[in-house]
Amino acid sequence: MFKTVFAATAALVITAIPAQAQTCTRDGLKAIVANYFKAVETHNMSALETAPNLRITQNGSEIKLGEGFFKTGGKSQFQRTLIDTERCGTLTQAVIDETPDPNAPAPAGRGGARGAAGPRGAAPGAGGGGGAAPGAAGPAGGAPGGAGTAPGGAPGAGPAGPRQGGPGGAPAGARGGLPAAAPYTGPAVILAVRLKVDKGKVSEIETIVNRQGELFFSPPGVLATKDHDWEGILPPAQRSTREYMNDAANKYFSGFSPNPEVEAPFATPCDRWEGGVSTTTTTHNCSPKGFNMTHTHRRFPVTDVEAGITAGFVNFNGGLPDVHMFKIRNGKIEMIQAVFGGNAQGAIWPDETK
Repeated sequence: MFKTVFAATAALVITAIPAQAQTCTRDGLKAIVANYFKAVETHNMSALETAPNLRITQNGSEIKLGEGFFKTGGKSQFQRTLIDTERCGTLTQAVIDETPDPNAPAPAGRGGARGAAGPRGAAPGAGGGGGAAPGAAGPAGGAPGGAGTAPGGAPGAGPAGPRQGGPGGAPAGARGGLPAAAPYTGPAVILAVRLKVDKGKVSEIETIVNRQGELFFSPPGVLATKDHDWEGILPPAQRSTREYMNDAANKYFSGFSPNPEVEAPFATPCDRWEGGVSTTTTTHNCSPKGFNMTHTHRRFPVTDVEAGITAGFVNFNGGLPDVHMFKIRNGKIEMIQAVFGGNAQGAIWPDETK
């Protein structure tokens, strides 16, 4: 009798798991992402179906539906999206037009993030201003991976290749050992937006908006990577598990040390763009070894196992709201895209490392 009941119960549990996992589909989540960008462009919130318990943050601050980027955002020029059907979540990196609200106060930490300093001191990084903690000491000669090689602060040419289309080099002349922000005066900003869906309705919206004057800002640099293979579905033999990809991303963040205890599994070559700025132009090596930084409040809420992408949210160097997207194929990190924005000293959302 007991064996019969146990077997029946086990069968119910086993069959329930796939059914729960299939409550969200790739096409369904893509449609919700499209509705989000429609709401931003039209400033009409009825385009997006939301849950009663909706929570929204922008650069680490709580806002309400219709506020913030919902007011100032415009037409999207480019999008790349990570789809997590198991957790019913998405993450989109976008280049999108914005019309700033002249009556809005300056966001907390806008232009105030300070970059990692070289060995002679903690000079402020690109877009430096007041109000943020000094950056941690780092190596001389540019960001990890050989950035900062172009003369005179102009974007480097960057060799052409499958991951180096368009303007590749990181601008030189940055203070504190990091590349200076690429010169750009157009209407676009760089956006990272995470959506959480519950029963077909959006229950969480987390946005990071990277604007002119903030650390690492080059919308043209992001547009130059538009043909890179991020969203293509990988053959099953080339995929990794959620746990493996999140562990690899976590090791990357732990690798910002002169002598890291762990090493992330990098492909050769591996290339990284931070706010559209290429920071691996000369070496094609994504290892952050040599920088001494601590990235707090790590989270990995969305992972696209089918496409081989995971997203790591952190407070970069303890202050900058940041998300890194990692493209992982055959167990190796091939490409990284990062978006920074604003300033936050505490946890924005609950920490989650799995």
